[in-house]
Amino acid sequence: PAQMDARVGTQFVLFGGNIRGSNLEAVPGQKLVQAWTAGDWPQPSTVTFTLVPDAGGTRVELQHTGVPDDAHDSIDSGWDKSYLGPMQKMFEA
Repeated sequence: PAQMDARVGTQFVLFGGNIRGSNLEAVPGQKLVQAWTAGDWPQPSTVTFTLVPDAGGTRVELQHTGVPDDAHDSIDSGWDKSYLGPMQKMFEA
């Protein structure tokens, strides 16, 4: 399980320590910006989750920048397989 809270500056760990980071910005009900580092990346990437009202529901917009070129495909598929896909299934249930 993830270890995290919503305060800016909070350090977090995901996926058994494979991803580490910190909260850079948190706007309740609107936006979360985090610094993410995976494996031996030389510097953190930036992940932004934005919640957008959409046709009586909410859409999650994701932007992930600063991912090393050799990690792009793995990270891209990981978002769908391990994060957004399961989240979508949970909300549709």
